[in-house]
Amino acid sequence: MADMPYFIGRIVPSFMAYAPDVDRLKALSDRLVLAGGADSDGELPYRSAAFLAELLGTELIHFPGGHTGLSTHPAEFGELLRKVLSA
Repeated sequence: MADMPYFIGRIVPSFMAYAPDVDRLKALSDRLVLAGGADSDGELPYRSAAFLAELLGTELIHFPGGHTGLSTHPAEFGELLRKVLSA
């Protein structure tokens, strides 16, 4: 928690102000995998990924767990990641 002021004051504003180049991403959409943690539905990172998937007309892949699914569900996460990236 000691780093929270730095995180909120310096890190959050930079990624909250970011606007992706949607036209460029549309041109690459066949190579993109947009994903969100299954337990993160409704949270800002999930909502952003879901909105972008909708804009691009692609599927949002639901990985196990929440924002840190790789840490909390490593085997399931890894299995799905291998499957998605090999498709």
